Amino acid sequence: MLKMTARRAYQLSLALPIIFPLLAVAPVYLGKPFLPEILFSFFTIIFVSGFFGGLPYLIVVAGLLLWAPDHSTISFRKAILLTPLLLILIHVVLLLVLIIWQLFKREPSDSEINFALGLMAIFAGCDLLFGYIYILLVFGGIRILQNVGYVEELEDETTS
Repeated sequence: MLKMTARRAYQLSLALPIIFPLLAVAPVYLGKPFLPEILFSFFTIIFVSGFFGGLPYLIVVAGLLLWAPDHSTISFRKAILLTPLLLILIHVVLLLVLIIWQLFKREPSDSEINFALGLMAIFAGCDLLFGYIYILLVFGGIRILQNVGYVEELEDETTS
């Protein structure tokens, strides 16, 4: 049986936070009359997480993939554990850029600043929640695939 390396499995897993929200588009736009409310809400949350987190996540993944070739699989796996924290950093930077851009246009009001700070807190919470849920699914899924023989056991290989 042909086995996938653990490194390749972790690399491919980086696509899940993009694929899941894309798969949720159809149920969100077509499923309201047909789906139970709880299922519709689930698909909506997945879609919205991809909508707001997609660009920052792609930035983090691009950085991770550029960094990865010179590092071991174990280091790559550890770096995946940091992606939710890096997402927070990217969201904060993007929101700060928007605030600074607003400062050049006009003086923002206190309510606008409070709104931006509130968005930062919401994005940070969602980045942590969704990020670590995805990591739990990925690490658990790869472990299951290793146990049934589809993915090689984790070794410290440095090539992809």
